[in-house]
Amino acid sequence: MSWALIQPQPEVFDFSYYDPIVEDAAKSGLELIGMVSSQRGIKYFPARDWWIWNNHRGMMPDPAAWSRFLATVVERYREVIRYWEIWSEPNCPVCNPMSYYDHRLYREVLVLGSKAIRDADSSARIISGGLWLDALRPSYLNALLADGAAEYFDVFSWHLLLMPLRRESIPFPLWKPTLDRWMDYFRARLPKDCPIWITEFGIPTRLGDSETLHTRSRGEIVGLTEEEQADWFSQFAEVADGEWGIGALIWLMLSDQDDPTRYYTSAMGMLRADGSEKPIAARIAEFQREKAVQRAANRGGG
Repeated sequence: MSWALIQPQPEVFDFSYYDPIVEDAAKSGLELIGMVSSQRGIKYFPARDWWIWNNHRGMMPDPAAWSRFLATVVERYREVIRYWEIWSEPNCPVCNPMSYYDHRLYREVLVLGSKAIRDADSSARIISGGLWLDALRPSYLNALLADGAAEYFDVFSWHLLLMPLRRESIPFPLWKPTLDRWMDYFRARLPKDCPIWITEFGIPTRLGDSETLHTRSRGEIVGLTEEEQADWFSQFAEVADGEWGIGALIWLMLSDQDDPTRYYTSAMGMLRADGSEKPIAARIAEFQREKAVQRAANRGGG
């Protein structure tokens, strides 16, 4: 939930964008996560250019404004939203360049946010801002946890957005050893029995006959075929649920964007831009049904 969109002026709160989304999701029986963050244009940061909003003066020049925003949002949606994720990818050097270099800036956001949310709803569950695995340095999380950050969240989260740089690197078995090591690292450093969720997960598909989706400094990002996308999801989901004990796996994009060449995440939908389903939509539904049956059997002792 964008701070800038909800509170465009200090004394103005506008929920016209989010109210219908929350209402429709509740009617559909979906459980929501409220991810609270800032977006470009936020009024409370000293720099006008969003790219440097978290400048040398710190990420939170107005702690009271951040706390007030969260209290207002949580009080409005507390009957519908139980889980709140505080910020997104604080370790991303592009989105959050200063907190990427200094974990203390995100810790400040987390501590203030956690207190404000729990004061507004004592039953709320706090999710740490999903760490972007592609840019995660062990020293960052080590320092964050050493400064007591785990006291302020109930669920630890990370993000995986697949960015294969060549076709040979696509198969899931090539990625699994690295992901295994990351999971071992998380388990070794987090409090015992701390739930781990993946709150953003996405796999890009190619555009027509072109494999290249996006070009960046590290090279071209190639897209998968739609069947490869579905197969990658199935293999990953089984390991995440069975071996790693991931508590929740949340797909990033409902549908592709009209112009998926704009950025590689725009081609990560389970639906095509015209609304038709990709094979992954059926795979996700099948996985959910299987897990629902397993949970029912476990509750029944069978």
